[in-house]
Amino acid sequence: MEYYELQLQAVAEVGMPIVLSALQHPASRLSRLDLRSCDDGSILSNSLLRALAANTSVTDLGVPIRSASHLTDLIHGTPTFFQRLLILRLTIFTITEEEKNNIELMLAEVLTRPNSCVRFLDLSVSLKSRLVLGRRFWQTLQLNNASNNKNLLQALRLQNVIVHDIGTLQLGGAGGLADYLRSPHCSLLWLDCRDPPPFDESQEWELAESMVHNFSLCTCTMFLTWKNPAAKAKAMSVIRRNSLYKSGNLLQEPLVKPSVAKLFLCGHGEAGKSTLCQALLSPSSMGPAYCGLLRKPISRT
Repeated sequence: MEYYELQLQAVAEVGMPIVLSALQHPASRLSRLDLRSCDDGSILSNSLLRALAANTSVTDLGVPIRSASHLTDLIHGTPTFFQRLLILRLTIFTITEEEKNNIELMLAEVLTRPNSCVRFLDLSVSLKSRLVLGRRFWQTLQLNNASNNKNLLQALRLQNVIVHDIGTLQLGGAGGLADYLRSPHCSLLWLDCRDPPPFDESQEWELAESMVHNFSLCTCTMFLTWKNPAAKAKAMSVIRRNSLYKSGNLLQEPLVKPSVAKLFLCGHGEAGKSTLCQALLSPSSMGPAYCGLLRKPISRT
């Protein structure tokens, strides 16, 4: 029997020998293997790791992580596997505070390896073990992108993950994720944050403001109740702007690099400032003003 996708609640559904057989078959066509719902603490056995290392068809893998050692075994036990893996889905269960730091470092390592092909990280953490991806994680991604490494993370889904250093939040900044989004080296096209920790209004504004100089992100879903309506509107306007640029031909030109600037319209009364502003705000406009990033100028006489 040929398998193209296996998504299991328990290995007992088909048995580990069949899973191993599907992975080790010379003509295996199994492209997705999802074991995240399996409650067996020893699911990442040596035999499974060896089968993954030898497999050449799986490009989408989901596994449960119940300790930092499980992630260590997966990353270091199958180094060549990550040279062809495109999607990595991890569900992290109860872990200690020390293990949280180790997992943060290992995630940054697997995403920035010279030969890593992981483009999509789907990371879910249990409520009891909220994981912190702080500045160290986001700066590692930024440095990797700046080094012209072609293996860049393009999609990210986070659930119950804190996206900033705890101390940074207490000091009033949105922290690591905001720093990464405002970086010119951010490579994310798709971002989905589910059940993130609450921000106050100033932190929401910082997060939205960090997206203004980001021209890569075209889809962003933040499952939070925005306290600052202006911040929410600004964040959504940036996404619409980026989608508009992507759908056009402007960014396909090799020497065109997008940037953000403020435009001030000055002139005497009845000179046509409002008319020009309305023209820029029209749906047919190809500029960022279409997305509400340009405010109506103050009339000066």
